Amino acid sequence: MACAMRTGHYESLGCVSHTLQLVIKQSLFADEDTTEIIKKCRKIVGHFHHSEPATRKLKECQIQCGLPEHALVQSIDIRWNSTYLMFQRLLEQKNAINLYTVQHGKIDTLCPTKWKIMKRLIEVLKFFYEATLDLSLNDACISIIIPLISLLNRKLQARMENEDEGMTMTKNRLYETMNQRMSLLKEHPSLIAATLLDPRFKSKYLTPNAVDIGITEIVSFLIRCSSDSAVNRNAIHSSSSAEPVLVESNIQKQDESLWDTHDDNPGGSPCDNNGYDGTSILKQTIECRSRDYSGMPTYFLIGTSAPTRR
Repeated sequence: MACAMRTGHYESLGCVSHTLQLVIKQSLFADEDTTEIIKKCRKIVGHFHHSEPATRKLKECQIQCGLPEHALVQSIDIRWNSTYLMFQRLLEQKNAINLYTVQHGKIDTLCPTKWKIMKRLIEVLKFFYEATLDLSLNDACISIIIPLISLLNRKLQARMENEDEGMTMTKNRLYETMNQRMSLLKEHPSLIAATLLDPRFKSKYLTPNAVDIGITEIVSFLIRCSSDSAVNRNAIHSSSSAEPVLVESNIQKQDESLWDTHDDNPGGSPCDNNGYDGTSILKQTIECRSRDYSGMPTYFLIGTSAPTRR
């Protein structure tokens, strides 16, 4: 896939969803208590997955407790958000699992303290789960990446009422790992430009310096498109005049001019030279994120045919 992107001269940003999972894994497995809980939960789920009689008895316990007859979810390292889904399902079936342990034994369930830690982890991992779902939609656009990173950072920095020290430490580890792995994405010109052009976000999640970078990127793109259009028109005209040598010379000249324009103004604001004023556009009302844009032209960066790997 990476070779195809290079061969086609497309810009590759990597898989942001996969990076989020690396953030979770690096932060969670750094804590011994969390690692112990994950191992014990996997053993509990594995006990029922490998025993049909145990599964049948668990359903009886679910009926007695008035709980949904849902199957337990196993955590798998290569499956995104599987640890969060395992915790969520175990917490939902907590009473049924405890009743099974009392009636039949055979499993080592969690103590009340471990259950509290699991609930704390679910509250934090829920935001990463929602972000992964947004990034995995069929119509997901790269303009959502910077807003999602900003929203996740805000959630990790927020402090809830009666928040214990363990919860604070977990959030701090996730926040630090997020900054290590995601800092470059927030400064990527293409992502900044895509966010500016998205009527749902515009400059809401961008710093003034990032806005300048985005405007520069947009204007540079328009200049390149204009140059390419001029090349195509000259090529068609030269081809109709039966002068193939002039076509090759003209295209080479336009390529050099294109790159010179790009390199001459790498970081300055192009507004003064090109008459482009982005201020009025950026001050317009930000559109609701839930608005239907199905009828509007949209630019996508597709990494794979599988929606969950985009």
